[in-house]
Amino acid sequence: MLHDEYMNFKENTKHGDALLPFVKYYTAIPDILTSFPMHWHDEIELIYIHEGKLKLNIDLESVLAEEGDLVVIKPCSLHSFSQYEDYPMKATSLLFNMDMIKSVTVDTCSAKYLIPFNDGKFTCPKYIRAGMDGYTEIMDSFNNLVKIYKNKDEFFELRLKSELFNFFYYLFKYQCEKKSVQSSYKEEATKNIKIVLDYIRENYDKVIEISELSALVNFSSHYFMRFFKENMGVTCVEYMNDYRLNVATSLLTKTNMSINGVAEKVGVPNVSYFNRMFKKKYNMTPREYKKYQNINN
Repeated sequence: MLHDEYMNFKENTKHGDALLPFVKYYTAIPDILTSFPMHWHDEIELIYIHEGKLKLNIDLESVLAEEGDLVVIKPCSLHSFSQYEDYPMKATSLLFNMDMIKSVTVDTCSAKYLIPFNDGKFTCPKYIRAGMDGYTEIMDSFNNLVKIYKNKDEFFELRLKSELFNFFYYLFKYQCEKKSVQSSYKEEATKNIKIVLDYIRENYDKVIEISELSALVNFSSHYFMRFFKENMGVTCVEYMNDYRLNVATSLLTKTNMSINGVAEKVGVPNVSYFNRMFKKKYNMTPREYKKYQNINN
């Protein structure tokens, strides 16, 4: 998976195209980057772990996925990935928009299952593991989706859509339940975190004060800093710096900007400080990173 596709917290990348909003990615960790920052997208994401382990945070809940697990990330869920200890990890991801299987006119399937699922009114496990109800049927359907999309035989779009219905049949049959409570502390916290991350995404190239961020969610600065650290696992300043560095990696490989220009573009005008931050995270200088990417791409 190209790391710059995870650059924005609210991801602007369109997966697939308007007529077929479905795409498959292959991910290996480590591969220069050992983590993807917190983000979300409108599509559902399914991640099958072929090898190793993967540490995730999904809607502010820590998850450890292992070989053989299928991770289910519902539409608009906040999530991030990182390497677990020294385990290398290989995975296949499918991302697709639920609109693929919704009817133009609302029918029973849409009204009872698909629309409520998309709106977060059904719960399902964040991963499906061997031994859990329906694991074999769900994984058979996932593997069929991968095969159909990979081969792209004639009329494959029809088979793909058919298999998506099959996948959701097994997911609902074995693992989904309707929520009994519509709101919770975690849901409110997730909403507030999204507001803050949106602001960071739109203003990362400027100086951002903690007081600005706390005002967005009507918290005091002191409470906001504690709230952010408790839910995100890092301080707000650490996270802003991490986000800026992820943007910087894309600018270094996709543009001809100088190191000084990149540093200024991501809101770190002190290039010496930028170089130190970059080397601490990626174990190489920005110049070395740019050279490495040019050689390997």
